[in-house]
Amino acid sequence: MTRDLSKNVILIGSFVFLMQFIMYRTWTATSSSASSYDAAALRSFANKYSPNCRMQMADPGWWLELNEEFSTHRASDSEHAALDQPFEIWDPLSCQRTSIACKSTQWMRETCPSLSNGATNRQRQLSLVVSKVYSGIVGTHCRCLREMEGDISVLNTEAKGPVHEALKHLPNYESSEFFPEGKVSGEIINGVRHEDLQATSFPSNKFDIILTTEVFEHIPFPYQAFHETYRILKPGGAHVFTVPFVSTSNVDIVMSRMDHKGEIHHGPGSPPTFVSPMYHGDPIRPEGVLVFNLFGQEMVSKLCQMGFDVHVHSLHSPKHGVLGEGATAFIAWKM
Repeated sequence: MTRDLSKNVILIGSFVFLMQFIMYRTWTATSSSASSYDAAALRSFANKYSPNCRMQMADPGWWLELNEEFSTHRASDSEHAALDQPFEIWDPLSCQRTSIACKSTQWMRETCPSLSNGATNRQRQLSLVVSKVYSGIVGTHCRCLREMEGDISVLNTEAKGPVHEALKHLPNYESSEFFPEGKVSGEIINGVRHEDLQATSFPSNKFDIILTTEVFEHIPFPYQAFHETYRILKPGGAHVFTVPFVSTSNVDIVMSRMDHKGEIHHGPGSPPTFVSPMYHGDPIRPEGVLVFNLFGQEMVSKLCQMGFDVHVHSLHSPKHGVLGEGATAFIAWKM
């Protein structure tokens, strides 16, 4: 799913501080002692998890250090874009040299399309990480999506676009989309498989890799969907994903919510403080898709509690066309 976040930057910034005050108090009051970062609870809780999750639980802001080494490099990205001219990269989807076109006034995470396959900055970020995960699973060096081969099983929650085109050669590749309510997971609609990630049709322990890019913010109950990805992943498999991630927020920011009756309310708080709903662009639905959540460090902690080993990658690689801010990708390994 292609998302345009550029129009939402100001709105996100204005919500962060208010949401941390309102939501942090609510979340810490209802979550486990480990999530409130009690030292004694952490010592016993951390033993269940690998080093990445132990580090996250002990110091919720540890991953922010990843951004520091890129600050100088990212300042030069604006110089690339300011030229307003295509420049050559090595494409992590196709293993070919191509050119991308950036504009100095654009939020680069969702732009800088490839002139050969249309892949955006974010799709190249995802592709770099997927190649790394595949290499780790099969034990061979993989430079791009086109080099993936063999019987590895992959679920991509995107049934069109450059990432889909680069992966569909795999014999055990599945792609899906979410269609309007009332459909049953696994149903084929206009040639595309419908799957609700909160309750999929797949058996347990099926996939080596699951890809979701800018999907979970549109799911009413995202942690139910994270539990479902854990169920259908094979042990040692990985969920590779991107989400709108607010680095300054300890907790998730609720933009809209669905109640037990299925009614949608906009705005955070209880009762909700009504605000204009936020939508992201989508190639399947011209009207766009409603945003329920923007994610903060709460997400990483909750995934660790589920049993995932969470790796946070802050990416910067101009030679691969990965530029600018917001280049954060996540790998949640099923342990």
